[in-house]
Amino acid sequence: MIYMSKKIDNFIFDPRNYNVLIVDDSKSTNFIVKKVFGTLHYNCHCAFTIADAKEMINNNDIDYVILDIHLPDGNGFEIIKLLENTKTKIFVLTTEADKQFRDITYQKGVIDFIEKKGNFLYKIGQLPSSVEQLEKNKFKTILVVDDSIVIQQQLKALLENRNYNVELADDADIAWEIIKNTNIDLMILDLQLKKSNGLDFLTNKRVEIVEQRKIPVFIISGSTNASIIRDGLKAGAIDILSKPYIAEEIMLKVDLWIDYRQKEDEVLRSSQLLEQYKSAVDRSALVSKADPKGKIIYVNDGFCKTSGYTKDELIGQSHSLIKSEDSDPETFKQMWHTIEKLKKPWQGELKNKTKDGKQYWVNSIINPILNSKGDVIEYIAIRNDITKQKNIELDIRNIHQHTKDSIKYASMIQSSVLPNNNTMTKYFKDQFVIWTPKDTVGGDIYLFNELRDKNECLLMYIDCTGHGVPGAFVTMLVKAVEAQILTEIINDKLMNISPAWIMGYFNKALKKLLKQESKDSLSNVGWDGGIIYYNKKKSILKFAGAQTPLFYIDENNEFKIIKGNRYSVGYKKCESDYKYKETIIHVKKGMKFYCTTDGYIDQNGGEKDFPFGKKRFSEIIKQSHSQPMINQQTIFLQELHKYENKIENNDRNDDITVIGFEV
Repeated sequence: MIYMSKKIDNFIFDPRNYNVLIVDDSKSTNFIVKKVFGTLHYNCHCAFTIADAKEMINNNDIDYVILDIHLPDGNGFEIIKLLENTKTKIFVLTTEADKQFRDITYQKGVIDFIEKKGNFLYKIGQLPSSVEQLEKNKFKTILVVDDSIVIQQQLKALLENRNYNVELADDADIAWEIIKNTNIDLMILDLQLKKSNGLDFLTNKRVEIVEQRKIPVFIISGSTNASIIRDGLKAGAIDILSKPYIAEEIMLKVDLWIDYRQKEDEVLRSSQLLEQYKSAVDRSALVSKADPKGKIIYVNDGFCKTSGYTKDELIGQSHSLIKSEDSDPETFKQMWHTIEKLKKPWQGELKNKTKDGKQYWVNSIINPILNSKGDVIEYIAIRNDITKQKNIELDIRNIHQHTKDSIKYASMIQSSVLPNNNTMTKYFKDQFVIWTPKDTVGGDIYLFNELRDKNECLLMYIDCTGHGVPGAFVTMLVKAVEAQILTEIINDKLMNISPAWIMGYFNKALKKLLKQESKDSLSNVGWDGGIIYYNKKKSILKFAGAQTPLFYIDENNEFKIIKGNRYSVGYKKCESDYKYKETIIHVKKGMKFYCTTDGYIDQNGGEKDFPFGKKRFSEIIKQSHSQPMINQQTIFLQELHKYENKIENNDRNDDITVIGFEV
């Protein structure tokens, strides 16, 4: 059984919790010591005289003092006396080696003496470690077993000064009871006890004290002949100290052995923690080890369970035993290069097979274990079975591909319902069309149809709710309603064709088709856009817009805008009997018209990530309208590209449709 302190496991040493006072009349010494402690984030205070030091002690809760004995206004012993019987610990800086002074001050809170010579800077650099150890001593308990009350109290004062907890006993029976009920980190044992002999006690309890509890034991004796030393060491003692003891020597040896035992405890705790980690990994992962040649030397139960092989079938074999035939050879080539040549860990996914030929996937981390010379002595591999994940990924890829194929086919359908732009040349002297969906399919659509004779045509540019697949679906509804409208127009030779009437027809039809006549309807879709009727024989152009304007250059080369209705089409909020308005223009040869959905105008970009806007759109028309339409198309595309690319990684906001034509 191993006994370890549990309190210290939860202790976290934080230098920011400790105040250190440096008292030295030398500015350079003050600076050096402050830098050593300040770098580690201790709270540092500096004093150059006794008066300064006393003021700081009165105004601050000082934990540690670094004290020079020789100060301009007196002797540093005043500070030692002032702090006597307090919890403040003192390190003395001195140029002298006065043994009597040291023995006295060890009883009064002084921890150590640092001589200002030789390796002074090294000693100063070790002070923070000493402070940390003193704080950890608060979790250590030392048992003093001596029949002399005087020696008990002397040792108790010395040990408590170094923050140790001290238990006292004057006989073996009392000592044993303390050992059974208290976690003892070190025992100082006198040979001559009140009712028994200390050496007999240690000999009889060697197994329990030394072997099971791992308690270091110092024997102190008035006589330290060869027989006592031999018998004491055989009984399990680690050292024999003679009386009268030297305080500095006994404290040094106690600190060394406490530190040694603490490191042993830390190693043991680390070992126990590693064992728990190993157990956790064994329960959740497939683990194997291989020698430098790749032969398996260890497998855990999880590896055997997944692969279907027993340990005996695997040990001594190559991992190629479980490698799938359709594994990528390049993956294994790269893996071996990494772990064997570069001697670095490799991580990746591998396809394996079980004993009965079933495929399974693992995510593997293979780590080369190196000796002190840097040579590989073995490889350890930790794998997680990701077969289910890979199957899900495959299903997702298949679904994704099917979806992509479906959308691609839908794009073909959507493109097929768009007009043949060559038809537009019969009516317009020149024209261009920009139609770029945000995604593969889009919610913008434009439609062009010849009507009852070769002189009149209908142009619609429409921005449906949403983009992508939902928007594209609505465009198909628009196309269906358009077919109904065309049928009515063609069948009625006397109809006065009105874009406003057509817009109203769309409004009623969409609301009815999608059951959006009630505010409680589930869906709420519709469109914004414009409808243009042109009769080239009569030189008349009629326009109705829903939240969309029409831009044009008149016969005098003046730029103008016709505002559309501030009302959309088909949405739940749209009244079924709403009367849209239209504008009639008597056109002249050379007039140019420009139509756009909001995708172009609303595209973000520029220095401030603002929308492109109607003003910039209008400026393009004003600056370039005299050029051929094909050139204007290029200018529209270039200007938008420049604007949106001023923002890094900028995405398109919406589908874009822009149409220009000259009559």
